Amino acid sequence: MTTRDFKELLADYAMAFTTGRKPAQPIPSIQGRLCRRRAGDPVRLSDDSSRRLVFLGDHRVCHRIIGLTGYEIVTSVLGWDANYTRRKVEAGLKFDLVVFPESKCKLGTWGNLLDLVQETYPEIGAKIARHRAVLVSMTPASLIELERKQGYRFLDVDERGCSDPRFMTLERYIDAPDTHDAARAFLYHVIYCKEFFGGQGHTVDGQGNTGVPEYIMPTVS
Repeated sequence: MTTRDFKELLADYAMAFTTGRKPAQPIPSIQGRLCRRRAGDPVRLSDDSSRRLVFLGDHRVCHRIIGLTGYEIVTSVLGWDANYTRRKVEAGLKFDLVVFPESKCKLGTWGNLLDLVQETYPEIGAKIARHRAVLVSMTPASLIELERKQGYRFLDVDERGCSDPRFMTLERYIDAPDTHDAARAFLYHVIYCKEFFGGQGHTVDGQGNTGVPEYIMPTVS
């Protein structure tokens, strides 16, 4: 595909997205990511400059969100927690849909995710690998059980950020106990595998309904 061809596809998608007029078929060869930022900040694939992996959707996901409100996109398609979404908006965050040519992204399964984590975070790759068998079997219900055992919700800690000592940053994980619980906390806070991540290659909403395919790839400049 030439640059001109892609620009034409991108223009077609931009027109469909802004007007809400969904084409009969998905516009091919594009993928998209919803990026968040504060007013005045540039648009980046992540507002976390240290983040090395991001989730995104393919051309089918881009097609599905045409005609939906922003709230519908993040809660019904991407599987975000409704209260979490409201708090982010109330905190003044802005959201941008970034669409670009389909790359060699990988389906967001546990296996592919852990492969990329080990590759892009070599300083903790071996530590993650030791708990791979347990991690690939984890489900959203597993996380609820882990939170019950720990005595707190990961979401509450996540919203407080690294000022909370329970927030598992990369640096803290390097020194943390070598357990699958610590590994899951790292994946939650640093890799953004939140409440509904099940490693099946698709989003899941709060009612357990299957959403859309989700992919993961290393961040780019």
